[in-house]
Amino acid sequence: MEQNECTCRKWELTGIPFKHAIATLNEMADNAEKVGELSTYVHTVYWIDKWKEMYSSKAEPIKGRAMWPKSDCPTTLVPQPHNKVIGRPKKKRRITTEERIEIQQRKSQANNQS
Repeated sequence: MEQNECTCRKWELTGIPFKHAIATLNEMADNAEKVGELSTYVHTVYWIDKWKEMYSSKAEPIKGRAMWPKSDCPTTLVPQPHNKVIGRPKKKRRITTEERIEIQQRKSQANNQS
């Protein structure tokens, strides 16, 4: 509990104590152990003070491309050439072995008749 860790690792990943940790905290409180304020077990990112601090500044919008800052990059980025394939797109369906045998039989019959 002091390290804010749980065996399911959800507490470390999200910063919010999962049901296992909350059950342990409730059990500790029932056994007269010093638990403290439950909000101290949540990561500070989720506190209202941090949220207000994060959104206290304003972002000024840029009105159009003319106000974009010029880049100091010496090269210009050119998009890759796009080669459009001529004709109908290929089928995504694969021919089964039975269909392949049937096609070969038709070809051989056509060759025998000619």
